[in-house]
Amino acid sequence: MTIKARTDYTEKSIKNFAKFNMFRFPWQIITYAILEFIMLCFSVGLFSMMFSGPKEIRIIMIPVLAVPAILVLGAVPFALWRLPAKTAKMSRRMFGAAVFYEFSEDEIIINSMLPTNTGQVRANYQYFDKVYETKTAFYLFISKREAFVLEKAGITEGSISDLQELFRKNIPGKKYIRKGM
Repeated sequence: MTIKARTDYTEKSIKNFAKFNMFRFPWQIITYAILEFIMLCFSVGLFSMMFSGPKEIRIIMIPVLAVPAILVLGAVPFALWRLPAKTAKMSRRMFGAAVFYEFSEDEIIINSMLPTNTGQVRANYQYFDKVYETKTAFYLFISKREAFVLEKAGITEGSISDLQELFRKNIPGKKYIRKGM
């Protein structure tokens, strides 16, 4: 059984990968929540300062402290919202790249055609550090930070279930992770 696929790297595919990568680990979500909680505590402290003391000082303090409090509270959500676009902008050189995959029982052949160069990788399934499956894509990590993006819609020969079966058979359980399914 041979499964063939193609992924064209576009702004959308890179943004989707960045969104996935932001929340790949549970500790990332906890870290964002803790940061937001700390900022909320800081903002509550600022607001409590606004409402203590004489009325004349409170009137002056409201605009002085309310704006920083609102900015602080919005910092983490804004950064998380902005990150995929920033990642895509930094990865512009990848736009237009085409990656062709050929999965067989014992090896993977990956042909990449970047705007700047072309290359081929022949490897067995242990080449991947981790493989994540989402509703729309497979992310084939070759290191902690680098991955090939394989969109499910790009499978040209074979089926998604055939590829899932190959991954289950050739990649240890802790390295093949299904998320958000």
